[in-house]
Amino acid sequence: MRFVIDTNVLIEAYRRYYAFDLAPKFWGEIVNHVGADNIVCVDRVQAELIKGNDELAKWIKACGCSFIPTTDATTIEAYRKLMQWAADEERFTPQARAEFATVADAWIVAFAAAHGDIVTTLEMPAINSKKRIKIPDACNALSVSFVDTFTMLKKLGVKFV
Repeated sequence: MRFVIDTNVLIEAYRRYYAFDLAPKFWGEIVNHVGADNIVCVDRVQAELIKGNDELAKWIKACGCSFIPTTDATTIEAYRKLMQWAADEERFTPQARAEFATVADAWIVAFAAAHGDIVTTLEMPAINSKKRIKIPDACNALSVSFVDTFTMLKKLGVKFV
């Protein structure tokens, strides 16, 4: 079982409940599980995170984690299917489709679909959403499982005490 992490998992952890000074073990566990190939961060997530000029961006640059490219043929084919699903869903606005095509979200789901992984995200399904395509809805479109951060940590057996 391998987890592909959404950008918001790391941003929210950093900003709220697992700040570097409050929970350094969380960040060590992320590095350990990336190294053990239990957690995957794709290149598109890395690109979003290093845009910032904060401690999280610095950590991403220095953590030594390998960020997996989303350029393999199976991921690209899954991405194509996901874009077709988004285009076929009449409820989404053109702006929602355009945004979804440019952010990491679609690549996270496509990579997980292509490699049989589980997506970790803090987003909730929003089947009536028109202005934004949510990761859980995209996961459901490609039959990809998704969990939140806490479920991922439990499944990985992470303990902070």
